[in-house]
Amino acid sequence: ENKEFERAVQLLEHLEYSTETEAMWSTLCNLALQDSRLMIAERCCAALGDTARAAYLRKVIDVAETAQAEGLPDGASHFL
Repeated sequence: ENKEFERAVQLLEHLEYSTETEAMWSTLCNLALQDSRLMIAERCCAALGDTARAAYLRKVIDVAETAQAEGLPDGASHFL
């Protein structure tokens, strides 16, 4: 709820993978996407083994960073 996404990732990385942690990664991924935290969502997808979704998010992040470098104030808004 308090949107400490990085801290949540750090905590989950230290837990053994199980159905419970899989559900936590999935929930964190959904919350990160809702908050436009694409790097966090990418990490969650990687942890879940969803390599296609992680690769897609990596491409979106790269294009957003390029758009931001070219002058858009928020590169992610290029997609949203």
